[in-house]
Amino acid sequence: MLSVLWKLDRAERLAAELREGLLALQATAKWALLQKSGRPTIDLMSPVTSISFDLHWLTDAFSVKPNHMELTIGDFECVLEGSRLAAFPQLPIADPEDALASLQPLLAAWALQLEVDKGWRVEFLPAGSVVEDGGAKGREDTGVGLHGPLGFSGHLNAEVHTALPPPTQAYKPTPLVVMYLTRLRDVDAGNEKVSAAAYYLLTELKARFRGRPRAMEALSISRQLLDEIGRLASRGGNPSQSRKAAQRPGEPPLDDADLARLRQAMRLLVKRVAEVESGLGGLPLISMADLPPS
Repeated sequence: MLSVLWKLDRAERLAAELREGLLALQATAKWALLQKSGRPTIDLMSPVTSISFDLHWLTDAFSVKPNHMELTIGDFECVLEGSRLAAFPQLPIADPEDALASLQPLLAAWALQLEVDKGWRVEFLPAGSVVEDGGAKGREDTGVGLHGPLGFSGHLNAEVHTALPPPTQAYKPTPLVVMYLTRLRDVDAGNEKVSAAAYYLLTELKARFRGRPRAMEALSISRQLLDEIGRLASRGGNPSQSRKAAQRPGEPPLDDADLARLRQAMRLLVKRVAEVESGLGGLPLISMADLPPS
């Protein structure tokens, strides 16, 4: 069985290398057409043919193995295969640092989108570049970086094979978005109680917008959902998760279903704040129907 898996993995790597080689040839052909057309181009002594990134997952509970993807990010044609993202510039770039400076902000925006929309924390780490050798010996790829394995933090208990959503949302990492994401990350990492973090976000919104009615209007969130967050975050009876020790007479203790609703409500708040901070309009109302059943 292990022999069969090893052969399959080797076949996948060979297929990925062939695809990367084909895209590199296509990029070179586009540069040649640009030069023949007489359109303005930079003087290329050693043009960058590709730049690679390692995709590192920072999600503890599971590992995600992305399906093969071919996509356009800015002025780069990209191939994502497992943990390796290969990017091929479609316009001439003479310096690998310039290629990094062009692509890294776009990858950071994609990582923010994956965290806000899916709850997946990732980072794209530069792994190397390929530069065309312009010397007398002809064309030769040089400067290939080390190819590292997919990295995770924490214990992994499941592997998910899925397609990553392509970069579509231009979320901005404003101070408010980062602050909200930090609280959510602490909850996911087990460093903060979900009831305490949810209550903090609720009171922060109330203070920022000077009352719940204005927060509801600015973020398009129903009063019932905000009231539900406040009610569940104040529920006692759970020594390990309740924010308050006291339990109201006749009220059930905070249970797993309540915690799931609070966690989802937090994710909805974080996403809506990211949407509003990024200037997105026409946002639908977030209501109780968006929470899991009680």
